Amino acid sequence: FHNLPMWIILHLCGRVIKKDHYLNLYFHPWEFIDISDKKKFNFPKYISRYSGDKMKHRLEYFINWAKKEKYSFYPTIDFVRKLKAKTNC
Repeated sequence: FHNLPMWIILHLCGRVIKKDHYLNLYFHPWEFIDISDKKKFNFPKYISRYSGDKMKHRLEYFINWAKKEKYSFYPTIDFVRKLKAKTNC
């Protein structure tokens, strides 16, 4: 979400979902804080370019795209339970 254009992210995520039937994304809480102030944080541009509100907007765009594609959202624990039920563990 930080380094690739959104169209590539959507394309790759769509391919993964079609192939594996799931996609697991994880975001660190700090990714939603504006860390673009070079003097204060000294992060390279590829880390700070999409932080704070820009990252929130990218995630919102992704969620809206996924909903439009009729993809489901659920917590990881539900995925684990599904796997356990499938494998009788």
